[in-house]
Amino acid sequence: MTTKRLITVISLLCFVTSCKLNFTSKPTPTEIDTPAGPVVDPDQFTSSVLSDESYVSSGTHTYQLIKATSGSNTPTYMQWIPNDTNTTAGAVIVYYPYESIDWSGEAIDTKWSALASGGQPDEDGPYYNVATSSQIANTPISHLTAAQNMSLFTSNKLHTLIVYGRYYSGTTVAGDVQAVVDGYRFLNSKTVVDKTKIGIYSGSWGGVGVLYGSKAAATNYNLKPKTISLSYPVSDLKALSAYMDSIPTLTTDVTKRAQYVAFFDPYKRRLDKATEALAGQPTRYDKYSRPELASLDASLFVIHDDWDTLVPVGFTNNLFTSMTLSDKYVYYQRHPTAIDYDTFILNHSQAGLHQVDYATTLTWNYHFLITELTDPTQTRVTSFARSTYEAQFQHMKIMFDGGADTSAFRKTLGLLCRPNLQMLDVESGSFYSGSDVFVYIMNVYYGVAWAADGPAACAKLITNPPF
Repeated sequence: MTTKRLITVISLLCFVTSCKLNFTSKPTPTEIDTPAGPVVDPDQFTSSVLSDESYVSSGTHTYQLIKATSGSNTPTYMQWIPNDTNTTAGAVIVYYPYESIDWSGEAIDTKWSALASGGQPDEDGPYYNVATSSQIANTPISHLTAAQNMSLFTSNKLHTLIVYGRYYSGTTVAGDVQAVVDGYRFLNSKTVVDKTKIGIYSGSWGGVGVLYGSKAAATNYNLKPKTISLSYPVSDLKALSAYMDSIPTLTTDVTKRAQYVAFFDPYKRRLDKATEALAGQPTRYDKYSRPELASLDASLFVIHDDWDTLVPVGFTNNLFTSMTLSDKYVYYQRHPTAIDYDTFILNHSQAGLHQVDYATTLTWNYHFLITELTDPTQTRVTSFARSTYEAQFQHMKIMFDGGADTSAFRKTLGLLCRPNLQMLDVESGSFYSGSDVFVYIMNVYYGVAWAADGPAACAKLITNPPF
């Protein structure tokens, strides 16, 4: 599941504030509440600060590079970005499964971060065979860029923790899960984190770490997220293994089959390594299958396109069916025809009119986290692009008019009606209330008579929904 870079939100905010970036380092230890020495809990979870860093953008923003270990597990590397006032607030974990880092001090990270972006031999991956194993995508990222990517959370007074999965280092599925568990345990050690307001985000393969890591943290340490936000997530590895095996029956194109085999090879090797003790047994992948997630207790928001050829949308359908959560939100990008495996590209969406715009979907994911984790009495700031929102809504209306079931989108629209929400239109640089954004787009497609103003539109969403 080739990941795409998270939006560099700092550039959106700078569009309005005309800020200038100035990278600096080594703030005084009192600026962040993690001490320079290791912090150890009775269960042998240890975290230490590798470096104190900061950057300037309409003020100085501090962050820390963290090494965490638990027992004999491989270390987890994280980036702790407190809110600017270093006061008690909710926190967001952002799980980066792929990104390569250059600051851990480990030779493997130095090696991969120096390689070019794009395909590289998976020579540190499990069961690697130089003749048959596929390449993986290398995605170097600097800690400064990563910190700037989290600016939207900081501007909403939230703390942020980036957890790096380091896929390139050969970590298995079990490593993804452990990294996320370590993230929860780190936040549990922070006195400035409101433990009742922790959220977590990732996409695609990152869904494995988020979902099973959250389940493990809750089961083993009673550490629970308030909310989970995901984009086209892998949620059932047993089903994914079966999907990989089914590709020959889905396409008659020999070239296309080879593309699927090559794409899934690194994932299959990592899954098999994590479960090799059960090789040959029918229960081999049960530990990472949907029934294991049934007891997860958090509000959940998922975006998924039903033209996703990498992670079938049925995974998300089944996930929502099996979980007993009362607060579930989903945005499905619906299409009038089924996937044509002979012609469709390998991607989470298909290029053209019906493509799910990544920037647009990510604004929904972040919008959900921010409005779930912040005080409704404070001003909450999110971003959007008017043209892509218009295209998204237009597609939903076309599908609705054609008889498709778009009812799941109603609850998503309701997110625009949450109180004290200000949305930055990155195309114009102007701010609008969430309800005003909603009424504007509704009136574009239904005529100005659909609703007179934002509050009227939000009320009508309940009594006479547009989709």
